[in-house]
Amino acid sequence: MLRVKNEAYVDLLSIEGLGQTRLARLMDAFGSAEEIFAKSKAELKEAGIPQKIAARIVSYARSRVAAEALKQLERCGARIVTILDSDYPLLLKSSPQPPAVLFVRGALRAEEKLVVAMVGTRHPTGYGRAAAERLARELGARGVVIVSGAARGIDSLAHKGCLSAGGRTVAVLGCGIDIPYPPENEELFDRIAAQGAVITEFLPRTVPERGLFPRRNRIIAWLSHGVVAVEAGPRSGALITARWAADAGRDVFAVPGGIFSEQSTGTNRLLRDGAKLVSRVEDILEEYAAVYQPVSVAGTQDMPDDSALSDEEKRIYRLLGPEPIHVDNLVEKLGTTSSAILPTLLGMELKGVIKQLPGMPA
Repeated sequence: MLRVKNEAYVDLLSIEGLGQTRLARLMDAFGSAEEIFAKSKAELKEAGIPQKIAARIVSYARSRVAAEALKQLERCGARIVTILDSDYPLLLKSSPQPPAVLFVRGALRAEEKLVVAMVGTRHPTGYGRAAAERLARELGARGVVIVSGAARGIDSLAHKGCLSAGGRTVAVLGCGIDIPYPPENEELFDRIAAQGAVITEFLPRTVPERGLFPRRNRIIAWLSHGVVAVEAGPRSGALITARWAADAGRDVFAVPGGIFSEQSTGTNRLLRDGAKLVSRVEDILEEYAAVYQPVSVAGTQDMPDDSALSDEEKRIYRLLGPEPIHVDNLVEKLGTTSSAILPTLLGMELKGVIKQLPGMPA
């Protein structure tokens, strides 16, 4: 078997009683896994590790659990990212209690321009389905990273909406990285890993259990600048995610729902308690003017020969001049959507007839 980078952390997490919290404490005190294994029982106890667990660390030999976990990581093409690594997300790292180790399929980045979590019920109404898919699609088209839990319902719709716009999305699992849950989302996990990342704090072969999902929800909240609850019943896990977000100083948003809808009981309660109402993507984006700069475009030359542009490109170009125009203004003038227009704009940019500018036009 090929050696997996950071594999010693699987050894540590397989030790009974250690876990992510105590491992983070040891890494803070001593550094890498190799340095932890080199410490004496007395040094480990001085770092706050109970005597029994310290003894297990000092006498450790690779267990069958750790060996099988490493095989599973290799089989599913996952890797181990620790809080000491350069690609560990800074938002998560700055949270109250970040996990020491993440198991990852896809590309994880330390910094993202804007990250928004979208969560909600597993049994959405038609209204909730439409709202989740549209908001995620329009946010993804604007370069916003969408984080969710890949569960049935709103979570899956959020991932799919973002992917449909060519956006980057991150799925946080409440089980091992090698376990597709729910099973019908196996293909979706592959798409997310190719266009973003699938992550978990749980060792491979960890089966999904009810008690693991609140831990998953806190990572969703802490990975994000803000959390949007689309539809949530009175005891929905989405409300737990929103609570984690609020406690960590993150923003909480909610999509309003009908007063007679069970699926909107929780989201309407969030609005009553101070969450910001969301009826369009701008309600979210305007909260992040300091970190999010929408795309603007401007023409770079006179209209090229007719043969150089398609009919749609010509239609767009006639609306452009030397002064920048915001994509949202183009969308309004053309009567289309941002997800429909962005591929055309990219083609025009590649032809050199327009250029993308940072920031909003003055």
